[in-house]
Amino acid sequence: MVGTLWALGSGIPAFADDTELFVSDSGAFSGVIRPNILFIIDTSGSMDGEVVSQGTYDPTETYTGDCNASRVYWIRVVGNPNIEPPDCATDNWFDADQLMCDRAIRAFALGAPGRTDRYAQYDDNDDDRWEYLNANQKSRLVECEDDFGVHGDGISSTRLWASDEEENEPWSADRDDGVPWGSNETDQMYTVYDANYLNWYYGALTGSTRLEVVQDVTTSLLANLEGVNVALMRFNREEGGPVVHAMEDIATATDLSNSDNIIDKINGFTPGGYTPLAETLYEA
Repeated sequence: MVGTLWALGSGIPAFADDTELFVSDSGAFSGVIRPNILFIIDTSGSMDGEVVSQGTYDPTETYTGDCNASRVYWIRVVGNPNIEPPDCATDNWFDADQLMCDRAIRAFALGAPGRTDRYAQYDDNDDDRWEYLNANQKSRLVECEDDFGVHGDGISSTRLWASDEEENEPWSADRDDGVPWGSNETDQMYTVYDANYLNWYYGALTGSTRLEVVQDVTTSLLANLEGVNVALMRFNREEGGPVVHAMEDIATATDLSNSDNIIDKINGFTPGGYTPLAETLYEA
């Protein structure tokens, strides 16, 4: 399967956070061939035009606002996941240092607007089990399905499966003891948000170029994808377009420690030239 993204400058909304092309579930692709997704970015001269938006979100910059940096905010996903992020005054939050979902933490670092997954909190009082997120519980460990068998608490290299089987042991080294994600108490989808992103989101509007909006949306989408291969093309100044990043596992492609990562390439694009769409699609 090859998916294509062609970002037309004339069709870019000022708020592009609702753009949803593909939401992958790592569990759905376990043991099968990963889909190949090719991004084609419009870098023509018209992409230098300005639109009024939030500007480009930079996760390395600290934004001021009403959201507390020591918190992770969340909303329950019912139906369409493309809904407004939570207000900073919501009681739906937990302590940021309790977030054990490495996939969400890495998504925040890449600049994702939020990370949607199945999440659960660990009740270490009487039940010793993973349960639904609770607005009244701020200091319980929070885990996600996409970390199942991959990360754990980040300390043990063997206890990687969220588990209800051992007293005061949120993770197990035995896959068979793992919680059945998708069943009662672990079947609810949530989107979690970094406070810094929310402060940016609810901040003052600024001017951005159309290309900057596309760069922001594309990198945010990449931060939320997994279990796929990705590649990148752009337009030449006149005819066709080159492949600037060959198809590879998204985990490698978005690794910021790699100087050849796809995120830096996208953010390094500048507008100029024509819109050779037909030729680029032919070459793709």
